[in-house]
Amino acid sequence: MATILTQAVALANKRREQINGDFGVVRQIVEGADLVFAVWNDPGSTYGVGYKIVKGLHRLREIAGDNRLSELRFDAVPCVCAEQAEALFLEIGEKDSRH
Repeated sequence: MATILTQAVALANKRREQINGDFGVVRQIVEGADLVFAVWNDPGSTYGVGYKIVKGLHRLREIAGDNRLSELRFDAVPCVCAEQAEALFLEIGEKDSRH
C-alpha cells in the first residue's frame, strides 16, 4: 500500500495548484480517472497520510490480484482532512467505493 499511497500523495501535490479552490477542476479530475484517491496529512496514521478511495474501489478489487494496476487511469485530489474527503466522496464519488 505504501507505493500506491506515495504515488497518490505526489499526484495530489501536483493537482493542488491546478485545483486552486475550483471544484469544477476537482470534478474533471474524478471524472477523468478510473481510480481516485483523496489524501490529506494525518500524523497519527501509519504513513502520515490519510486517504479515501473516491472512485474505482470495485475496479481495483477486480484487477489487483492479477497485477494489472497499470491498466487503471490513476489520480488523486488533495484534501485538508478526512471530513473533506468524505464530503468529496458524497458529492461526486463512486457510490460502490464505500470502505
